[in-house]
Amino acid sequence: MEIIDIDHILKLSKLELSEEEKDTYKHQMQNIINWVRKLEELKCDELDILNLEAFTLLREDKLKQGLERDSALMNAPEREKGFFKVPKVIESK
Repeated sequence: MEIIDIDHILKLSKLELSEEEKDTYKHQMQNIINWVRKLEELKCDELDILNLEAFTLLREDKLKQGLERDSALMNAPEREKGFFKVPKVIESK
């Protein structure tokens, strides 16, 4: 059983949760860790990594016409010089 320090995680992520939410997320995080542990038990030594085509479920890559710039920007809250204008989220030192 892992010990998850939910308060430390919340501090790092700058989030605030109620005690009930903390319990819920702590339980969910523990379940994720348990599933990862189960995945670690899988024996992948005999897996033919060169023959992964059989596992590929992706669609064929085809070129499609995208939106025109004016259509893409039509509902943008803010735009500048033909681009979306968004608030700065990364601070420089």
